[in-house]
Amino acid sequence: MYILITEEKQMNKRIILLLIVLILTIENVSALQQTVGELKANITIGDIKLLQYKVYNEDNVSVNVLFNIEGDVSNYTSFTESIILEPNEYRTINLTVKIPQEYNGNSFINGTIYALKEGSSDGQVQLNVRLGKRIKVYVEDNVKDSFDELIKDEPSNNVLSIQYIVLWITVIGVLLIIVYVVIKYRNRKKNQN
Repeated sequence: MYILITEEKQMNKRIILLLIVLILTIENVSALQQTVGELKANITIGDIKLLQYKVYNEDNVSVNVLFNIEGDVSNYTSFTESIILEPNEYRTINLTVKIPQEYNGNSFINGTIYALKEGSSDGQVQLNVRLGKRIKVYVEDNVKDSFDELIKDEPSNNVLSIQYIVLWITVIGVLLIIVYVVIKYRNRKKNQN
């Protein structure tokens, strides 16, 4: 009986420690955000279009954000490769897509732009945050099908926060721990009877 109580106390200590770690995790999560949706454009051969990619720093400190584009669209796109975002700052990154006059490739050019915020390396673990957004470009042969307006992504109020995701993961974790403790308590009560 004494061994059972001692093991239960150890388990309770572990559960409390896990709860503390989960709660502290919410505060330490990086809050680099981006607007939702894809970046899309119709471009006539020989033309240039401007796409806008918006990022937001929800942290209380300035962060360095690195950008890169992967996929076929990277061969036709120029952009700023890094910026420093101040606390609570939205920034629009302009992507210039230029299809050369001699282009004879596919009608669709795809890729993804990535924003990378490197985590602090002063601890044992470095947590990097990498966000991605799809880029879809339709290359047209004639002018009548293209539109000449500036292509923008979704409005800035559609921001997905990493902190909300971690909060939900934490809530689910806490609920699972509560269920575990209740089951252990019921099993102990059954064993005592």
